[in-house]
Amino acid sequence: MAIISHIGRKHPRTRLLIAFIYVALIVGAATMIYPFLLMLSGSFKSPVDYKSWDIVPRYFYDDRLLFQKFIESKYNETLSHANMTHGTAHFTFETVQPPAKVRAGAVADWREFLATTKLREDYRTLGFIQAFRMAPQNNRLFLKHLRALAAGDIRRFNERFDTTYEKWAQIGAPTERWTDRHFHAMDAPLDPLYREVRARRPAYEFYVVSLDGDFLERQIYPKYGKFKIELVNAAYGTNFAAFTAIHLPARRPASVAFAGDWEQYVRTLLHPRYIRLDTSAQPAWQEFLQKKYETLIAFNRIHETQYAAWPDIPLPGEVQERGARLADFTQFLETGAPPNAIVVTGPETLYREFLARKYQADLAALNRAHETDVAGFDAVAIPAREYDWTEMLAHRGEIRREFVVRNYAIVIDQVLRHGRALWNTIIFCALSIATALLINPLAAYALSRYQLPSQYKILFFLMATMAFPAEVTLIPGFLLLKDLDLLNTFWALILPAAANGYSIFLLKGFFDSLPRELYESAMIDGASEWRMFWGLTMSLSTPILAVIALGAFTSAYGAFMFALIVCQDENMWTIMVYLYQLQQQYSQPVVFASLLIAAVPTLLVFGFCQNIIMRGIVVPVEK
Repeated sequence: MAIISHIGRKHPRTRLLIAFIYVALIVGAATMIYPFLLMLSGSFKSPVDYKSWDIVPRYFYDDRLLFQKFIESKYNETLSHANMTHGTAHFTFETVQPPAKVRAGAVADWREFLATTKLREDYRTLGFIQAFRMAPQNNRLFLKHLRALAAGDIRRFNERFDTTYEKWAQIGAPTERWTDRHFHAMDAPLDPLYREVRARRPAYEFYVVSLDGDFLERQIYPKYGKFKIELVNAAYGTNFAAFTAIHLPARRPASVAFAGDWEQYVRTLLHPRYIRLDTSAQPAWQEFLQKKYETLIAFNRIHETQYAAWPDIPLPGEVQERGARLADFTQFLETGAPPNAIVVTGPETLYREFLARKYQADLAALNRAHETDVAGFDAVAIPAREYDWTEMLAHRGEIRREFVVRNYAIVIDQVLRHGRALWNTIIFCALSIATALLINPLAAYALSRYQLPSQYKILFFLMATMAFPAEVTLIPGFLLLKDLDLLNTFWALILPAAANGYSIFLLKGFFDSLPRELYESAMIDGASEWRMFWGLTMSLSTPILAVIALGAFTSAYGAFMFALIVCQDENMWTIMVYLYQLQQQYSQPVVFASLLIAAVPTLLVFGFCQNIIMRGIVVPVEK
């Protein structure tokens, strides 16, 4: 019978009460749904936007925020690289803005330059490869490529490439710091494998190395600061309007102060791969080698060459990544290279030469096409920010898709491709449910069928176990399992929770409600005790067994601390243990994604058990 009759519902106060109940229910639902939607939204974000509390991520519809995320990922979360390339001075990626105006002529010339000029590998840096507590797209593709070569078996990979990695997580793609004097490419065998992946990536995922920006970031800013261009002008005797007007000359400038900064940067900071020597340096180079090696025999032995005389040794051309040749050239730059013989070359140098050829050295034509007023071709800057903006607009679908799936891809890769987490969890949950549906019903059936004199004491003992938190039993349980030599086995996970006091109490109460006449009729028909237990009691107890199974699954699936303590071998880790490790390594958006993925199996199992449980509540057991 309804609590409020149909007649009573017509009274104004009753209607007001009903309205209040509905409002309370809606508010209560909102307090549950809103945090869930925030977490769902957060699972699609990255460090640049995870602090914004919006239900729908803004980059879904806001190209400005998408540009910030694009720049953050393209420049590998290294703000200094973005500033160097764009000629900006941002302190966070949140302040990055699209260009106010896109100079179509400048962007078109830059595209033409990229299409017609084969840039050296160290003139471009691959983006989407490194991030703090994240695993961007190209990093994942690199690891996927390595796993494909060894069918996902790290031991097979070690055998094939003569490495000693214990797990795939130890392998990572490098951050390419080409201008850093101490940077060198990866060692074999990873370097050629990484280059294979790198060569297949689209052009918009690369950013060009800017020597102008690197000169500002590592030489000018540390010496003069980022805010007062007047200090630079006073030192150089120039009238630069802004720091972005300062460009790294190919040769030593005339200004004494400028020449000092240029020389210090070139001799001590810039990697020799961007430095060449003209023929005037040949005598100094020969003198340097003679002084260092003393004998030609020693030089030939170390360099594995066969020169007959010192003058036969040429000036360094393409500098090697490592080894004696690089060491010699670096030491020569730092000590004896004539400053007027040093030539700096890089992407900007090639671009300016390209423009000079295209416009036939007509500066006015260049300024009209690029909508600028530069004083010379050597002052032209790469339109990197405008190019990045147009590339982002052209590929916004692919870029947005990467940001949507990235965090989930990280979680799935961590769970499915590391150890046996998925299979361990499936086996653990299945065995936990099986033992819970066998041992607990047997104990409850015995207490219900046979009125033992001490059954209430037994029930009290079983219920008393609920008074102690599970953490209290961790150490005794661990020591007991250790003594039984069961650690790092499924027995260690299953046996401690095989019997549950609350489940036995719940089952006994349900079994007590079953009609005694059914058992008397079964006994008259000659049914055995096992037949009455399995064919009669268990058949009529489907709803309560569904509750027990759901509880056993939830307990096993969510087990973390105990599972980690008794199974410290990574091959026995369950999904929850791996997700905990993931939460220590990755950022908050990845954690949100992991929580949502972890909730899916529980939701599916609850949905499967819900109808069974509801039938037991609605339909009388006797029927």
